[in-house]
Amino acid sequence: MFDYSKFAYQMKRSILSFSSKLSSGFSRPLKKFIDCMIYGILASNSVLISEISRNLHEDISLKKTHERLSRNLQSFNQRKTLLKNYSNITRKYICFDTPIIDTSDISKKYTVASENLGKVRDGSTGQTNVDGYFLVEALFVNHNDKLPVPLYSKLFSQTEPSFISENEEVLECIRNLKSFYGSNGIYTMDRGMDNILFFNELNKSKLSFAIRLKKNRNLIVNDKVINIVELVKKYKGKYSVIIKKKNGKSRKIQYGLIPVQLPELPGQIFNLVFVRGYSRSTLMILTNMSITNGKECLKPILSYIARWNVEEFIRFKKNQFKLEDIRVQTYNRLINMNLLLTMAIGYIALLSKSYDNSQIVFILKDLSKRIHKIPPLPYYSLADGIYVTLNKTKTGIIGFLPLSKKLPKSHQLSLFNLSYISTYMVS
Repeated sequence: MFDYSKFAYQMKRSILSFSSKLSSGFSRPLKKFIDCMIYGILASNSVLISEISRNLHEDISLKKTHERLSRNLQSFNQRKTLLKNYSNITRKYICFDTPIIDTSDISKKYTVASENLGKVRDGSTGQTNVDGYFLVEALFVNHNDKLPVPLYSKLFSQTEPSFISENEEVLECIRNLKSFYGSNGIYTMDRGMDNILFFNELNKSKLSFAIRLKKNRNLIVNDKVINIVELVKKYKGKYSVIIKKKNGKSRKIQYGLIPVQLPELPGQIFNLVFVRGYSRSTLMILTNMSITNGKECLKPILSYIARWNVEEFIRFKKNQFKLEDIRVQTYNRLINMNLLLTMAIGYIALLSKSYDNSQIVFILKDLSKRIHKIPPLPYYSLADGIYVTLNKTKTGIIGFLPLSKKLPKSHQLSLFNLSYISTYMVS
């Protein structure tokens, strides 16, 4: 028979080893706060503070646990240090193939009391002008295992007093990634990032990029300004290769490149990579990479194709942990909860990548009891396996924390005990 208690003990040690690295350099109360939040999110599969508190099983009232977590969530302001510690953990697992930046949203249709509530477009329903918040997400996707690792996440709102613009939030993300991870990889973005601000920032920072362009983008070729769609129609594509799509089907694509300039940045040469056969419309990707042959031309294409993993990751983040059901009201709590959730998902991602934990991963997938086979993104089954394992125990993590413990209560009756029970004694 499977020993849940022994495996749960092993899982707790693993989670706390991860969270202790995250909280390196913090004060003892903040260390405890981060440990409790990371463990509680994974144990409850939720971002509700009440559910996180219940799964800690502390030897105090649930109300006191809830108040402590809520208070620390509000006062925590060392997010950059937390991200830096996280980068020290993730760096060794990443081959720096494809850092991907994308934006998303959290819709809060029925919330009226949340601070700095803004207006978003609900991506799941297509509704516009919905109450909610924006997210900027950054992940790395290695081409070998195709498992996305979250690196950066920030919740923001256009109604915040210090808010400048959505573009500024993306630029802050790029600067943080370069600060933490250097200039490795190909920064990959979708059409929403077709903006001269990002081209300029990435070029100035000497970061390679692959950004899909909009159809109304004009380019300079042979000293003439031409629309990108009209330009691509003149070329058939010099190279071809067979690749696998997201659904597993193989497809032959034709691709090529055209040296171009941007009207806003005259004199700087970029490469326009176009792809036919992958989707209904031609993919048109701008890159500042030096390309001399078909193999090098394929790199920005594969980087952009890997971008589809971001959408699946964001769907996992929202559905598995019920992110859109978040009920904290203050803006600082919202930002901190989103960041801590990203760190918790980072634990799942790194667990799935670590060869040392391959046996743990296998057991967790089995404990998740999937009706169908394990999906291409195994994070769902791992999160379910962790949830099942930790819910089999009735103890939290307080015994694992390096804190000063109270002396155990004496089993000897005292006068106070006797006076308390005297009302229940029969004479």
